[in-house]
Amino acid sequence: MLTKLYNKDMNKRSMNRFDWVSALLILILFMLASSRLGLTKWAENLDIAGWLLLFGAVLGFLLGRWRVHWLVITPVSILLSALFFPLSFILMLSQRAGFIAKILEVWARVNTTAAQLFGNQPVTDSILFLLAVSGLFWLVGMAAGLMMMRSGKPWIPLILLGFGLLVIEHY
Repeated sequence: MLTKLYNKDMNKRSMNRFDWVSALLILILFMLASSRLGLTKWAENLDIAGWLLLFGAVLGFLLGRWRVHWLVITPVSILLSALFFPLSFILMLSQRAGFIAKILEVWARVNTTAAQLFGNQPVTDSILFLLAVSGLFWLVGMAAGLMMMRSGKPWIPLILLGFGLLVIEHY
């Protein structure tokens, strides 16, 4: 059954040096985009979004090398994103000593900020903005990595990242 899910047209396309050069250029573009976001100083710890962009791209590259049908790779990438994104976000954001303490610290910050937001009070913490930007950057990195390795066409995520850069530069 798994042999039926194996994508047969992916056998035709082998990895050559151009793919790795393109992947390296995409990673450099991602570093430039994340550094431009960090220079805005819109929130503290914006470098976390850049790291998650790079981690998402690397995970997308690795998953893109796995030659199975898209019906298999899609749930696997969603599952790995649901696991790795929150863990890496929490580990990079929190300064506490234990793992449970880190989770509780970030959870308390998100709950407090969400309560302030929904209670029409001034929001004092930028964690929701950081979480949204990091999530978007993770998705762009993951999609670009997967599309680059699977089809050699990472244009949609790169256009989205370019649009994001225009927004960053405008504001």
